Amino acid sequence: MKKGTGDTIEIGDQVQIYYVTWMMNDSVPIDQSVGYLDGYRYEPYTVNVGSGASIAGLEEALTYMQKGSVANLVIDSKLAYGQDGNTYSDPYVPGFTTLIMQVEVYKIYKAN
Repeated sequence: MKKGTGDTIEIGDQVQIYYVTWMMNDSVPIDQSVGYLDGYRYEPYTVNVGSGASIAGLEEALTYMQKGSVANLVIDSKLAYGQDGNTYSDPYVPGFTTLIMQVEVYKIYKAN
Protein backbone atom coordinates (compact mmCIF):
# COMPACT_ATOMS: atom_id res chain seq x y z
CA MET A 1 0.00 0.00 0.00
CA LYS A 2 2.90 2.35 0.77
CA LYS A 3 6.60 1.93 0.10
CA GLY A 4 8.92 2.80 2.94
CA THR A 5 12.40 4.30 2.90
CA GLY A 6 15.83 3.17 3.99
CA ASP A 7 17.23 -0.29 4.50
CA THR A 8 15.09 -3.37 4.05
CA ILE A 9 14.43 -5.31 7.25
CA GLU A 10 16.67 -8.36 7.74
CA ILE A 11 16.62 -11.47 9.93
CA GLY A 12 17.88 -10.45 13.37
CA ASP A 13 16.50 -6.91 13.24
CA GLN A 14 14.10 -5.74 15.91
CA VAL A 15 11.08 -3.99 14.38
CA GLN A 16 8.26 -1.97 15.90
CA ILE A 17 5.00 -2.18 13.98
CA TYR A 18 1.37 -1.14 14.13
CA TYR A 19 -1.07 -3.76 12.86
CA VAL A 20 -4.58 -5.14 12.67
CA THR A 21 -5.50 -8.79 12.04
CA TRP A 22 -8.69 -10.40 10.74
CA MET A 23 -9.65 -13.98 9.99
CA MET A 24 -10.15 -14.34 6.23
CA ASN A 25 -13.94 -14.72 6.38
CA ASP A 26 -14.69 -12.25 9.18
CA SER A 27 -14.88 -8.45 9.15
CA VAL A 28 -14.31 -8.14 12.91
CA PRO A 29 -10.65 -7.68 13.89
CA ILE A 30 -9.25 -10.42 16.11
CA ASP A 31 -6.20 -8.42 17.19
CA GLN A 32 -4.70 -4.97 16.69
CA SER A 33 -2.26 -2.44 18.04
CA VAL A 34 -4.14 -0.33 20.55
CA GLY A 35 -6.11 2.34 18.68
CA TYR A 36 -4.84 1.44 15.20
CA LEU A 37 -8.23 1.29 13.47
CA ASP A 38 -9.27 4.53 15.15
CA GLY A 39 -6.31 6.34 13.58
CA TYR A 40 -4.21 6.44 16.74
CA ARG A 41 -0.70 5.13 17.13
CA TYR A 42 -0.24 4.23 20.78
CA GLU A 43 2.07 1.38 21.74
CA PRO A 44 3.74 -0.40 18.80
CA TYR A 45 4.25 -4.17 18.80
CA THR A 46 7.89 -5.31 18.78
CA VAL A 47 8.95 -8.18 16.51
CA ASN A 48 12.38 -9.81 16.66
CA VAL A 49 12.52 -10.91 13.03
CA GLY A 50 13.56 -14.53 12.68
CA SER A 51 13.06 -15.42 16.34
CA GLY A 52 9.86 -17.38 15.75
CA ALA A 53 8.04 -15.46 18.51
CA SER A 54 5.53 -14.08 15.97
CA ILE A 55 3.70 -15.93 13.23
CA ALA A 56 6.01 -16.97 10.40
CA GLY A 57 4.01 -15.14 7.71
CA LEU A 58 4.44 -11.81 9.48
CA GLU A 59 8.16 -12.32 10.08
CA GLU A 60 8.72 -13.28 6.45
CA ALA A 61 6.69 -10.35 5.10
CA LEU A 62 8.69 -7.89 7.20
CA THR A 63 11.88 -8.90 5.33
CA TYR A 64 10.43 -7.19 2.23
CA MET A 65 9.59 -3.93 4.01
CA GLN A 66 11.33 -0.73 5.12
CA LYS A 67 10.59 1.95 7.71
CA GLY A 68 7.27 3.60 6.87
CA SER A 69 6.02 0.71 4.72
CA VAL A 70 2.34 -0.19 4.93
CA ALA A 71 1.23 -3.55 3.55
CA ASN A 72 -1.87 -5.71 3.42
CA LEU A 73 -0.89 -9.34 3.95
CA VAL A 74 -2.76 -12.55 3.21
CA ILE A 75 -1.19 -15.17 5.47
CA ASP A 76 -1.93 -18.80 4.70
CA SER A 77 -2.72 -20.97 7.73
CA LYS A 78 0.61 -22.81 7.33
CA LEU A 79 2.41 -19.50 8.03
CA ALA A 80 -0.11 -18.42 10.69
CA TYR A 81 -1.37 -20.84 13.37
CA GLY A 82 -1.39 -24.05 11.31
CA GLN A 83 -3.69 -26.99 11.90
CA ASP A 84 -3.98 -26.40 15.66
CA GLY A 85 -5.14 -22.77 15.53
CA ASN A 86 -4.54 -20.35 18.37
CA THR A 87 -6.31 -21.46 21.53
CA TYR A 88 -4.85 -18.52 23.49
CA SER A 89 -6.52 -15.77 21.48
CA ASP A 90 -9.91 -14.23 22.12
CA PRO A 91 -11.66 -14.87 19.83
CA TYR A 92 -10.28 -18.34 19.23
CA VAL A 93 -8.61 -18.79 15.83
CA PRO A 94 -9.46 -22.27 14.50
CA GLY A 95 -6.93 -24.43 12.70
CA PHE A 96 -6.43 -23.98 8.95
CA THR A 97 -7.45 -20.28 9.15
CA THR A 98 -6.05 -17.79 6.65
CA LEU A 99 -5.34 -14.39 8.20
CA ILE A 100 -5.45 -10.89 6.73
CA MET A 101 -3.13 -8.33 8.29
CA GLN A 102 -2.45 -4.67 7.70
CA VAL A 103 1.04 -3.82 8.94
CA GLU A 104 2.79 -0.46 9.25
CA VAL A 105 6.53 -0.41 10.04
CA TYR A 106 7.25 2.24 12.65
CA LYS A 107 10.90 1.72 13.69
CA ILE A 108 13.73 -0.64 12.84
CA TYR A 109 16.65 -1.46 15.11
CA LYS A 110 19.31 -3.10 12.95
CA ALA A 111 21.08 -6.19 14.30
CA ASN A 112 24.76 -5.69 15.08
